[in-house]
Amino acid sequence: MGDLHSARFTYQNVFEHATARQPAEWASYVPGAASLVRAATRNTALVEVSAEVEAGVDLSKATLEHRTGQPDHLILPRAHVYRPQVDARVHDVRRGLLWRDENIGLDAERDAQIRLRQAAIRQGIEREAEQNAVKQVLLIVPSGVVVTVK
Repeated sequence: MGDLHSARFTYQNVFEHATARQPAEWASYVPGAASLVRAATRNTALVEVSAEVEAGVDLSKATLEHRTGQPDHLILPRAHVYRPQVDARVHDVRRGLLWRDENIGLDAERDAQIRLRQAAIRQGIEREAEQNAVKQVLLIVPSGVVVTVK
């Protein structure tokens, strides 16, 4: 047995992503130098993202408890969120005066993965995955078995 993917959230979003070089330590001692470095190396891009975030339970970690005089209990592990599948398209790239970030698209995709995973967790994907997993497992176990998540 393996993972039971039991919840999927789909997202579409458009956002602006920006990168800039970090100023050297000496720049903190010169008034305005750090701001000037960030402004001269700032790259921005408009990013369009389509993503799916899935969550589920690992059935290989499920345990069965036999209790005398009571129904058997199948205990499922807590749900976990899988790595989001992100398709990012970069539009309208504006390069910095003194630095061209050639990886702005990859950086934007990584940022979107983090943001969308956090959004799915805030919106309750783990709870939904656990509830759906219990419903799906109840369809295949013998009647009388109690299925819970711990």
